[in-house]
Order: sequence, then C-alpha cells, then structure tokens
Amino acid sequence: MSYSNDQVQIRQGLVSYIGALIKSSSFEGKAARQNAASILIEEALKLAQNDNELDFYVLKPLLRGNVFALNHRINELSKLPASPEVKNTIENYKSIVAHLEQLVKSIK
Repeated sequence: MSYSNDQVQIRQGLVSYIGALIKSSSFEGKAARQNAASILIEEALKLAQNDNELDFYVLKPLLRGNVFALNHRINELSKLPASPEVKNTIENYKSIVAHLEQLVKSIK
C-alpha cells in the first residue's frame, strides 16, 4: 500500500497522539494500552457508522486485524502441550478465523 507524504505525516501525528493517550491514562502498563486501543476502536466504529448502520466495507481493516490477532493466538496456543483442551481451543479459533475470512471476502 502506498501512502502520500501527507498521510505519512498524519500517521506520525496519530502515533504521537496514541502515545499521549497512553501517558495520560489513569491506568498503567497493559491496562493503559488497552484503554488507548479501546478509544481508537470506538472511533473506528464511529467512522463506520452511517445513518445508524455500520458500513462493513469501512470495517474491513478492523476485521482483518481480528484475523491477524486470532492467528497469532493460534500460533501461541500451538506451542503448548497438545492436551485435548488446547486442541479444542485451537480448532475453535480456526473456525472463527475461517468464518471471519469468508466475511471479509464477501464485503464489497
């Protein structure tokens, strides 16, 4: 993906904004980062709203992010001893990923 110079500068500003959100949070560590992520996701959802409906085309990057995160979780779980519980959990994650990937492909 190619970004214009303006977008690169705006993105750098966004990164600074995110850092400021974390530093100004009343939480610390992971909780502060979760709080910042929550604010960003809430704003992404607002961006996708149109007349009280969600535009899933606008949300495709968020859905792809979920696929990325869940695949990362699958990889982490795969490092654990292969108990029936772990295997079942991995299969559940794989099923969710497959459904999300189908959803993303269907959104035009």
